[in-house]
Order: sequence, then structure tokens, then C-alpha cells
Amino acid sequence: MCSNDTTVTEVIPGAIVKYRSSTTKPFRTAANNGDGTFALSALNGDVASYAVSVDPRISAPFTTSITPDGTDETIDVSVACDTVTGS
Repeated sequence: MCSNDTTVTEVIPGAIVKYRSSTTKPFRTAANNGDGTFALSALNGDVASYAVSVDPRISAPFTTSITPDGTDETIDVSVACDTVTGS
């Protein structure tokens, strides 16, 4: 979403999304579905949470976490969007 107008959203299909279950495990790369969605495979429901590293490639990378409970997750990426003035 745009940080300067949160009513504007855009899909970021070029992002790089990686995930892991603990700090001792290597990050796995999520499959990019090409439409701004990413498939995280082989999640273990017995694990409390997974760290998800997102590099939107149009703003600073960040890490968040998800719960592997079978529910789709949405992660908003805040970026400054261009503005147009005039008529």
C-alpha cells in the first residue's frame, strides 16, 4: 500500500519472499505465483511460527512472522507512491 495514501494498493509481483521455521534453519524461497501471491510449501503445523523475509525490491526489506495454521496470510508492504497534481 502507499504510505502517503493507504487507500491505494498495488500488487508487487517482483518481490522475493523467503521463510524458515527457526533461526537454526536456512531460509527457503517461496514460489512466486506471478500475481503478488507466494506459496510457502511444506509448513509444519506443529511449529509455533515461521519467520518470513520480504524483499519487495521497491522499498527496504523486512522480516515478519506467520502462524502455519492453514489460513492465508496477507503482508502489507508500505511504499511511497508517486503523486500527480494539476488537472
